[in-house]
Amino acid sequence: MESEQEKESPAIQYSRELKDDLELTLSNLREKSLTTSSMKAKWVGYMAKEKDALQRLVAIRTDYQKTLLAKNKGNNAFDKLRASTQEDETLKKIDATRKNIELSLEVIAQAITSLSEFGYNIKNAIEVIKLNG
Repeated sequence: MESEQEKESPAIQYSRELKDDLELTLSNLREKSLTTSSMKAKWVGYMAKEKDALQRLVAIRTDYQKTLLAKNKGNNAFDKLRASTQEDETLKKIDATRKNIELSLEVIAQAITSLSEFGYNIKNAIEVIKLNG
């Protein structure tokens, strides 16, 4: 049986990890203030990985489309038109994967933006502690 995380899209998994990274409490304030830069670097690494996957997927799609066109090369114009309008299952899967990668990239971009602002949240938390303590 698949675990819950295997059923989730990568974007949902990234958003869950981001929530954990951005959770700020009195007990983890010091840790978060010291690891903000490394967390941002981690998310930049995720972005690079997903962009690389997107580029490879685009290349795979292009090659696959060329293969489909080559298969229909000897057909008449009507057959070529009919074949080009039929929905190919492999192309559907490639396009669905591309949408997942693009959604993941949106989450990652938001994570990087949030981590850029996270230092201010830490500073504000420290100031509140000073006022109360």
